[in-house]
Amino acid sequence: MTCHQRLTLTAVFAASLTGVGWSGPRQPSLTEERLKQLVVMIEGSIDQQAFNGAGIIFGLQGSRLYVVTANHVVRLGAQQAEQLKVQFKWLPGEWWDARVLEHVDQELDIAVLAVSRTEALDVPELSWVSLAPPDRLRQGDKVRPIGYARGVPWFTPQQRHLFHSATPLHIRSEGEFHPGNSGGPLVIENWAIVGIASQADSPYNRSSRIDRVVERLGEWGYHVNLAPLPADETRVLGEPPKLSYEAARVVKEVPPVYPPVAKTSRTEGTVELTCVVTPDGRPTEIKVLKSIDPMLDEAAIEALSQWEFLAATKFGEPVPSRMTVEITFGLK
Repeated sequence: MTCHQRLTLTAVFAASLTGVGWSGPRQPSLTEERLKQLVVMIEGSIDQQAFNGAGIIFGLQGSRLYVVTANHVVRLGAQQAEQLKVQFKWLPGEWWDARVLEHVDQELDIAVLAVSRTEALDVPELSWVSLAPPDRLRQGDKVRPIGYARGVPWFTPQQRHLFHSATPLHIRSEGEFHPGNSGGPLVIENWAIVGIASQADSPYNRSSRIDRVVERLGEWGYHVNLAPLPADETRVLGEPPKLSYEAARVVKEVPPVYPPVAKTSRTEGTVELTCVVTPDGRPTEIKVLKSIDPMLDEAAIEALSQWEFLAATKFGEPVPSRMTVEITFGLK
């Protein structure tokens, strides 16, 4: 790879499992398997050229699963990925349509995908508590990427990478990144996520810090389920600082009252709302982003106004934050 080369594939191809640094058959640990449930494989095309990559499920809200990936996986300049599909670890071999959402951060090189949940897409219980603060890493600590390298789903190299240093936005590591690693997690020895693979930037690889990614997703208003591991479960040296930003979390949901007239007319659908969660956990400034029907909109607003949250925190202090919420009205 040349210096500062992005990792998006221009063609999807089969991989050989032989060669230095590539693991043969082994029995994965339960912790590894749980972490990989959060990792998705991505395929699509841009300008009629096929590509692959990986992403991390960061939220589950209403009828959608939300995935964060490297922006260059799904965008090339002004062009956006077409025929975009993702594969989940618990449904091997099955591909599901995904959509690129509008949010993008060029410095962090991140983008967001949404996957609509259907009856066929049965989501298991996911291990959301899977993050570790990059500030706890020390030079020489072992890390490794998980991705779609060389067309092999969820491939994890046996040969560990080595952490070199961290900047306010990125992690630098030594080791070989392959096409298909882009957008997948960079993990430490206990399978906690510290970054999102971004670029081969000679002489080091570059990954986006997971704490900064979570902070950005929260600022965009997404409900982020991902959370940091307890300090005693993160096997790296040093006294653990808190993640600089933790998104707001729902602690109490109040179901909406289905308006009788809407039921009679068989009006149903999902109302998408945004609100500002105050430092004391109250939803304010509630607005409708996606309307279904005025009656359902009003019922959704009334329900959300009664929800309770754990406020977002920045360096441990509660701060106001914006959140996007979906409330679904369905007739069985």
